[in-house]
Order: sequence, then C-alpha cells, then structure tokens
Amino acid sequence: MDVLTLLLALAYPLVYLIPVAVIRRAVGGRNVVAEQGGRALWVWALRSTARRFRLAVGAVGDGPGSFRDIVTYGVAPVLVLFAGSAYSLLLPGDKSRSPPWSSRPRAVVLRDLVVSPVLEEIVFRELFVRWLVSKGVKDVPLLVFGSPVAFSAAHVQNLVVNVVRGMDLRTAGASCLLQIVYTYLFGIYATILFLKTGSVWVCVAAHVVANGFGFPDFRLRRSSELVVHGIGLTAFIVISRSLYASITV
Repeated sequence: MDVLTLLLALAYPLVYLIPVAVIRRAVGGRNVVAEQGGRALWVWALRSTARRFRLAVGAVGDGPGSFRDIVTYGVAPVLVLFAGSAYSLLLPGDKSRSPPWSSRPRAVVLRDLVVSPVLEEIVFRELFVRWLVSKGVKDVPLLVFGSPVAFSAAHVQNLVVNVVRGMDLRTAGASCLLQIVYTYLFGIYATILFLKTGSVWVCVAAHVVANGFGFPDFRLRRSSELVVHGIGLTAFIVISRSLYASITV
C-alpha cells in the first residue's frame, strides 16, 4: 500500500463524520429523519461520484446478491450469533426483556433497521473496501482486519453527541468505546461477507439483523441462557473462520 492510499484510508472516517456531525448540530438531535435524510443525500453523491470517476468500481464483485446468499451469509449466521438474545426474549416472566425495537420511536427504528445499515454498508464496504482493492490492496488479512477501523472510528461522533445532550464525559466515553469495539467486530464480519459474495446487500442484511437485536443483554436469569449464548457465539466464530478461509481477492 502506498503512502497516499494509507493517508486517505486514515482520513476516511473524517469524511464520513463531518457532514453527519453538521447535520446533527443543525437538527439538534430532534429530527432523526432529517438527519438521516441529509446523510443519505451525501452518500448518494459520494457513490455517484465514485462511479462516475470509476474510483471504486470493478475491483471486486458488483452483483446485487442472490436471495440465497442474503439468507445463507447475511441473515442465518447473525441469527446464530444472537441465539442467546432470541432465547432470552422467549423466556416468560420478565417484561423488561422485550425486543429492542419495541420501545423505540418509529423514526429511530427506521434509522436503525433501514437507513443506517444501507448507508453505512455502501460507504464502508461497497465504496471503501472496493476502493482499497482497486488501489492494489490484495492482502486479505489487511482488508478484513484493517478496513473496519474506519467504520468503527466514524462512530466517535457519538461521544460528542452524547456530551452535548448532557451525558457526563466518563459515561459518554465508556459508551462510545463499547460502540467502537463492537462496530469494529461487526465490521470484520461484514468485510468478510463483502469479499466473499461481492454484494453490499448481503452485508446490509447482516447489519439489519444485528441492529435489530442490539447489544446482547447479559442479565442472565438461568444457566441455560449462558449455554445458548456460548453455543451461538462459538458457532458464529466457526462459520466466520470458514468464510474467511474461502476468500480470494
């Protein structure tokens, strides 16, 4: 990787963060739809520019992804990962264990289950990963474990947003750090999916399922929950390693 490519890769999160931060400042966090609409326009412009100048087209597959790929790679393994969460939702007697989306405003559900998965996967997989490959980055470990750094770093904006909304710095920092860690881990799997299938829509499907469940609830009520969590996580790791081993760039 040449120095210019490395610098651009490191700067990429800022390109994503700045317009979103500006939009959030303008709407004050009160209008989720307006915020996401502004982000959508920016992503559309970025994607159109990339295609017009062929900056990120043709380096890896550009197919829409078959229904079978979407289910086999995008949905099923993530459902396996969240098997413990799904099992917990089925246990009787605790109304606090409701699906994460059930208590969210409709605009937030729309953002988390539709807008954000589509926009983030277009930016960080379809554009960013394909651009890196088109620049000569063929090393699979570097792509899989390096490119998600940009995806996770873009979520640093939430530290500023939470502090502006009144959260103390320590709590906001801990929340942001946790988000950076799990978005990085998800980014690894999404990158594996993109390199394996060549379809951003497979990645979007995985993102939707992950956002739907949210961060796992580890308030265990019975030992069987721990067992199901462990089985799901172990099976997901095995599936991910198998997919990773089959990647060719």
